[in-house]
Amino acid sequence: DEDPRRRRCKCEICGDSFTNHSGIKFHMQSHLDDNDPEQARKKRPFKREHCGLAYRVVLSLRNHIKSRHSGKEMVEKPFHC
Repeated sequence: DEDPRRRRCKCEICGDSFTNHSGIKFHMQSHLDDNDPEQARKKRPFKREHCGLAYRVVLSLRNHIKSRHSGKEMVEKPFHC
């Protein structure tokens, strides 16, 4: 059997388990509805106002800005974000 101290936080929706409260809290965002504007804001709270893209993790937003934007202007890319 698995050590109960390793997986003590269990998701009541899907049964996944986590080692700590912050893990289950982050995981629960994955069950929010993207089609509900209020839930979508909670699921992806880090939003780039310039292009409207939103992310679950601030580091992902920072990486997006560095790779796609230069200040307020779009960096020349063969694609749009």
